[in-house]
Amino acid sequence: MAKGDSLITARVDADAKRRGTAALQAAGYTPSQAVQVVWQYAASCADRPDELERTLGALDRRVSGEGAAERKAEASRRIVRSLSQLREKLGTEDVALPELSWRELRDLGLEDRLGGAC
Repeated sequence: MAKGDSLITARVDADAKRRGTAALQAAGYTPSQAVQVVWQYAASCADRPDELERTLGALDRRVSGEGAAERKAEASRRIVRSLSQLREKLGTEDVALPELSWRELRDLGLEDRLGGAC
């Protein structure tokens, strides 16, 4: 350990550690580098704790799956609003949209984006 360095010990689920280490390696990071980045970011937010709370909270919710259904529902609402705005601009009449699951909407979007390669 270099002079001035500190040691941090944390408990992490064994499976999350294994998968996380593999993902970090694929991205070119070591676990120590990832922790250093988080701590440096936290230190840079010393005068903005609300920003740090928003960032870490968003990561925590994403990892835990909390709010996933709400995020998907909001994405669906944005799609419907966009379609309504497009209809208004084009002057087309309202057309009934089929009820699609989030997965079906995602697959259609991917198919459109990738040109049917799915």
